[in-house]
Amino acid sequence: MKTKPLVRYNINAQKRSGYFAQILTSDVLEDICFKATGCREFEVVTESESYNKGRLVTIEYNNVLYYVTLSEDKVDGRNSSVQSVPSALNLFYADDRTKKKLCYYFIQYTGNYFTEYHKFIFRLLKTVGVQFLNLPSNCSAIYPYSNINEIMSARRETQGQNKSNNSSYITKFNNRIQIFGKTFGASKYESTLMALAAAKITKGKVDFFNVAENGLVELPKSSQITLSKFANIEQHSATQTLDKKISESLPETASLRNGSYLYNLLSKLGEKKCCMCQCGIPEIIQGAHIWEVSAISKTSMDFKEKFQHVNNSDNGLWLCQNHHKLFDSNIIMLLKNGQLCVRLDVNHYDEEYIKSITSCKRLDVSFLTERTKDYISKRNSSLCKEDYHRIDD
Repeated sequence: MKTKPLVRYNINAQKRSGYFAQILTSDVLEDICFKATGCREFEVVTESESYNKGRLVTIEYNNVLYYVTLSEDKVDGRNSSVQSVPSALNLFYADDRTKKKLCYYFIQYTGNYFTEYHKFIFRLLKTVGVQFLNLPSNCSAIYPYSNINEIMSARRETQGQNKSNNSSYITKFNNRIQIFGKTFGASKYESTLMALAAAKITKGKVDFFNVAENGLVELPKSSQITLSKFANIEQHSATQTLDKKISESLPETASLRNGSYLYNLLSKLGEKKCCMCQCGIPEIIQGAHIWEVSAISKTSMDFKEKFQHVNNSDNGLWLCQNHHKLFDSNIIMLLKNGQLCVRLDVNHYDEEYIKSITSCKRLDVSFLTERTKDYISKRNSSLCKEDYHRIDD
């Protein structure tokens, strides 16, 4: 057992040699050590090989290892100011020692660290179990999320404030949480953090879909290993495109369905809400194909073309389970102008019920792209319009 805490850190940032030796003055190190261990006296060991991954300071004391990840000294953009944190998380979870703690420390910085987006990230960190050693004067407290609905609501709010950054989505289906996380750029850090937070506060399963982009098809290996340590996280691929090599290697029996279809619908249509009744209970909202998968699979197109049609966002609607079944059974028909029709042979009582649960008699034309109208035409080619009448007649 050491009488004094042992503080260790690498002095180099990835692009700034000696950076941490400059910012980690004796006063700052003393404050970090005291807030983590209660001790003001400590020993220091510095390293200079490679660079400081995760902006980390580690402290060994009384058989406990403290991982302290540091804030940036300048807040520059949504993700860049916190993108080192998941690297620290990965190193923390890769350490097999049982007596360890993960902490966060705000060094002196310029800019606004408490935008709604940053507060979202900090609350995710708190949910994962990160201990904040200090807080800036403009922040009284950081609280963890208590349930998945809180995380989903906060994510919607941050997406609404920045429409260009709707990169990762979190929703629910049946008794499972679904996270569609991009694997490219700064978004991969947010994806990892959302998955860990979701796994911490749910007893059910978390499906994490790696959304491929810019040639990257999955999270970094270190993040995959971290997610694999949680028994309730299952990782999946959500490949949005197939190159020739992949498509030629797939067997004829390979599935056309892919997690990217739901991600594409989230990107185009937003959060799950039935377009026929406005039900927004995510557990019962499904992605419904306009041009049916069964019809696409019977065409003479090659697998790659079929795959693209099946996973195209223009070929889909959000529908509750009731309306999905009515649509798939062709009891309800959709016209290219968005008008909904009901089959003539439906008895009066059933038709009245369908009308009562269908508040949107004509769908919003904003998502009826020319491609969507083409998919509607393909679907309706096997139907007879004379067998239907407008649902609002």
